[in-house]
Amino acid sequence: MLLNEQQYQHAFHLLCRLEPKSLFLLEFEQWFQQTFHLKLYDYFYDQTHDNQSRLKLLLWNHQECQKMKKGIHFDETKQQKIGKQFVFLCQKYHIHTKSPSIITYDTLEDEIRKRILKQVQKEIQSIHRPYIWKIEIIFDQVHVFYKTDEQCEACQQTGISQEINQKILNIVKPLDSFHVFHDNFSCVFTSQQTLNEKYDGKMFLYTR
Repeated sequence: MLLNEQQYQHAFHLLCRLEPKSLFLLEFEQWFQQTFHLKLYDYFYDQTHDNQSRLKLLLWNHQECQKMKKGIHFDETKQQKIGKQFVFLCQKYHIHTKSPSIITYDTLEDEIRKRILKQVQKEIQSIHRPYIWKIEIIFDQVHVFYKTDEQCEACQQTGISQEINQKILNIVKPLDSFHVFHDNFSCVFTSQQTLNEKYDGKMFLYTR
């Protein structure tokens, strides 16, 4: 799932304390912390395209989302607890909604990272190093395309790829007030040859 711009701005303003949290969110956040030992940053309630009620919870990163799972699926016991608490709070605060049919999760860290990269996209894409065909920002990652697989492998071995990676980190760090770009951040290094051979040269197939 992805946040739309309105949802992101609301969550980011809460994070920066530019607007107060509702009593509903404060109580939901406190309950979530006590129950699952995780911080809830925001929530969104809407309808899916097939008219199912959906509760979207915003956690910090994918590692925290994984803690809501049992195996590869979300833990049904946890999902039921969340649904019941949400309905209880809706009744308490006189909010008329259906019990959520679906409970999903998004991550604020990824959303912040994605928007920082968008701000510096032109600067990143203007990096010139040997054999680079193009640099693309896809969601919250930087994908560096060399011209051939051989060049990609050679640049990894000679340190050119590491140099590019560090240059990109240096570009984003001044904007990274919430430390969403970790020191182990790494671009995806691939090639135009791979794009042509495996994805018919189409970027939309590569990103699926």
